[in-house]
Amino acid sequence: MKKGYFFMLDAFIAISILVLSVILIFSFHSQKPYQMQGIFLSDDILDLLAETSVYEVNNEFVYSLYTNGSTNITNTDNSLLEQTAIFYMTDREKLAQDFLLNVTNNAVPENYGFELFIYNSTHTYNLTINPGDSLQNESDQIVSSKKLIFGLIQEEFNWGPATAEVRIWQ
Repeated sequence: MKKGYFFMLDAFIAISILVLSVILIFSFHSQKPYQMQGIFLSDDILDLLAETSVYEVNNEFVYSLYTNGSTNITNTDNSLLEQTAIFYMTDREKLAQDFLLNVTNNAVPENYGFELFIYNSTHTYNLTINPGDSLQNESDQIVSSKKLIFGLIQEEFNWGPATAEVRIWQ
């Protein structure tokens, strides 16, 4: 009689552990992980724009801005971010938008939203380069990276400091 009692108690404990395990497994909700880390993407895009010179970009549109007698870009050693700010500071916003769209083409996955702000104490320029799958104010994740920028326009006019901010959301 004692052997049967031991085996029944052992079987009851084993079944209890199995049932508890199944309940715990199904009670946790899993979320789909993000495809990319937004914080790394934001920093990488800002670094790309801040550390790549205009002459390093292999793009027909950008190349046409400083060759063939064009005076749109006078210093090809400017970073992409500096050149964008120069376009904005000299009231050539459409050119700045076209320039940014060309140099950031396919840099950010389509499901991410991507916006660039350049601002100082008097002006704010912003361009939404990629709207992403969701609106910025409805997104699950918004990451911002900032950098100070400054420079010269045609070696006679100092501009800056200005803040460049990249916002990425998903």
